Amino acid sequence: MQWRRGLLLAGIHLAIAVPLILVLQARDAEYLRDRERGALLVSFQKKPAAGPDADSPERSIELNPCSLWPHYPVAHVVVTAANLPAVALTGWRMDCPAPWTLSGRLHIDGIHGITGSWIVAERRVDIGLGIAVVALWLLVGSFPLIRPKVWWVEPGICITACAAMRGALALVPMMGEIAQFSALLAFLGWYWWMGLCIWKPVRFLLRVATRRMVAHA
Repeated sequence: MQWRRGLLLAGIHLAIAVPLILVLQARDAEYLRDRERGALLVSFQKKPAAGPDADSPERSIELNPCSLWPHYPVAHVVVTAANLPAVALTGWRMDCPAPWTLSGRLHIDGIHGITGSWIVAERRVDIGLGIAVVALWLLVGSFPLIRPKVWWVEPGICITACAAMRGALALVPMMGEIAQFSALLAFLGWYWWMGLCIWKPVRFLLRVATRRMVAHA
């Protein structure tokens, strides 16, 4: 158990996530102000087709927005990649969060648009994400799954290093695409961490079973 290491990683990730969350909050507030002033007017209008089929009944195509590939801002991608389990549990800024997540319980998503009540509820989810980030990295940092000789092989340190680099790039104009591309390294780090979480208990059970077989032989 390494609580100091866990506190250090939790502090680093919270320091990375908070400025990016504030950037997204400012973006939401600006969007709402522009819409209220009438500067942002988006309308979708379907015109009937001219020709021999003009008198035919209109056909409507229903699209499920949850099945579409969403586009997220760079700050959202960076925070998600650095804190994937915490984001999954809270449903933070997902277009279609699961009902059992914090966003699902507050009935907010990224489909119905930004309103005043949406922003208030999203602030609660932002706070919940911050708490989840601290709890996540206290566990990940305090209980390292492996102790390699090379520091970057350990998933927690690798994800933290990638998050620090991406967080700096995300706050610099014209560097957003590089930050998004580097987020792939953090996703791979989380897959490596989850693989270790599965392999560790399996290896322990195999060792116990082998010892019992040898003892009874």
